[in-house]
Amino acid sequence: MNRTVLYSLIGCICILFFVSSCATTKSKNKSFEGKLVYELFIGEEAKQPLDSAKFQIIYAKDSLVRTENFTPLGKQVFIKHIPKNKAYTLIDMFGDKYAIQSVPDSLDKLNEKYNFDYKSGKKNIAGRKANRVLVKIIDQPEPIEMYYIKDISHDYSSAIPGLNGLPAEYTIFVKGEKLQYKLVAIEEKIIPLDTFGIPSDYIKISVTDFMDLIKEEKPE
Repeated sequence: MNRTVLYSLIGCICILFFVSSCATTKSKNKSFEGKLVYELFIGEEAKQPLDSAKFQIIYAKDSLVRTENFTPLGKQVFIKHIPKNKAYTLIDMFGDKYAIQSVPDSLDKLNEKYNFDYKSGKKNIAGRKANRVLVKIIDQPEPIEMYYIKDISHDYSSAIPGLNGLPAEYTIFVKGEKLQYKLVAIEEKIIPLDTFGIPSDYIKISVTDFMDLIKEEKPE
């Protein structure tokens, strides 16, 4: 495997695990069934034209979540059962299909990273009223303005744990990279239950064993 491609793959996988495998607990906000679509902007400018690799799609059905991230190396899928805090990331690689069991951080540990200053002010995001909040991230010098939707549970997003609703416009930092997400579509509809299953042709594997597998693939 080409060295550049291999390192790009490892970077994409690390970002995916960070963004998707955070712990969640059942909240008091309204449950949701349907589809959520986020645009993703990378870097300081956040004004570059978007392509298919800069979208995130979330399918939700009460306590089940399926998150699809489109990377330059293809689609990666994250499936989670919220009450059980059990999750898998589905990846096609090396000619095989893998279901990588994620190990989420504890919610207490994640909550230490964020402090919230809820402010007055709202704006329309994806056809819903979104509330304003200033979020202080522990390793960033200044608070960042974000928006959230109070009447949809935070359970359906792994971003900004502790926020009082679904993140609608937010910023995170992964390995020094600034990632900005904006909710652009909310579609309430019935999602088939099999959307959240792991196909039988996927091999279940731990994160550690999967990373060992990558290391065995020597660059050309």
